[in-house]
Amino acid sequence: KSELRRISSLDMKLQGTLTHGVITGIESYGIFVTFCGGIKGLAHVSELGLSVNETPESCFDVGQVVKCKIIGVRKSRKQLVLSLQTQSNKQNLEADFKVGTTGSIRVNKILENDIECTFVTNNDGKQDALIHVSHLSDNVSATKI
Repeated sequence: KSELRRISSLDMKLQGTLTHGVITGIESYGIFVTFCGGIKGLAHVSELGLSVNETPESCFDVGQVVKCKIIGVRKSRKQLVLSLQTQSNKQNLEADFKVGTTGSIRVNKILENDIECTFVTNNDGKQDALIHVSHLSDNVSATKI
């Protein structure tokens, strides 16, 4: 029996919750995970902890059980926003990208409340990212896509 919390409703307080789910779909931009009660979520490729040469299709399988962290809830889509990042992934990322690293952002896709992009450092380091609209400005009225 898992000691992780069971997800049964989008109305629960979910942010930061660790739980298990089953992969039900794999796309180049991320993986779809389903939980008990039919609750669904998406882990964007930037939240999978993959290296530059890895793809969701090469690293995951439909039916695979994964440990997820819930980092958000999109009630309008009835969908959880998930991360499969582990502490070791974060440490590897921090080794490559120090605070204050400069570079540029290439916008890959504009979503409802997010922007899919790639951060490129001046030393040619690259990292895919998902930036929420709230991080685009310190002025709330200016954060509309």
